[in-house]
Amino acid sequence: MGVIGLIIGMLSIIMCFFFPIVAIVLSVITLILGIVEIVRRKKNKNQLGLAICVIIIAIIAIPFSIVNTLPLTDLINNELIGKWYDSTNKIGLIINKDGTMELFTDDRTTLYIKGNYTLSKDEETIEYREYIFTVSTTDRVLLNEKNNELYTTQFSMATDGKNMVMMNVITYSMYYFTKVS
Repeated sequence: MGVIGLIIGMLSIIMCFFFPIVAIVLSVITLILGIVEIVRRKKNKNQLGLAICVIIIAIIAIPFSIVNTLPLTDLINNELIGKWYDSTNKIGLIINKDGTMELFTDDRTTLYIKGNYTLSKDEETIEYREYIFTVSTTDRVLLNEKNNELYTTQFSMATDGKNMVMMNVITYSMYYFTKVS
C-alpha cells in the first residue's frame, strides 16, 4: 500500500498542473492509502517512514490541486463577462462581473433592458456551454415604450466563448452575439 500510495501521490502532484480535478481525487486516494499504511505498519510494529512520506505527499498534493482548479471555475464564471454585439452592431449586450447587465439596440428605444442578473450553468457539452441567465429590472424600454414596473425574464444562452446564441425563454426572441474586446 505504501509504494502504491507513493506512486499515486507523485502522479497526483504531476496531474494537478494538467488535470486538477483528477489530481484532487488522486491526492485524496493517496491520503487514504497513507492512513491505511500507517495503521498497518503500527499493527505490525514496522517503521512508519514510508507511510508518513505518503501522507506528506498527499498533504502537498491536495492544496496544489485545489489551487489549480480555481482558474477553471474563474474561466466558467468569466467567459460571459464583457461586451457582445450582433453582426450588424445594432444590438448589444454588456454583462458585468458585478451582476449587472444591459441589453440594447443602438438607438436604445427599440429595445433597452438594464438590470441585475443571476447566472446558472445548465448542461455542458464539448462544443458549447449552456447557461440560464435570469434578468430582473425596473429599467426597460420596448418599442419606444418605457416601463418601470418590475420585470423578470430568463434567457437560455449557449456559447463557445467567442459566439453566443441567446433565447428569451418566455418570448422566444433569439439573439446572436460575438464577443468583442
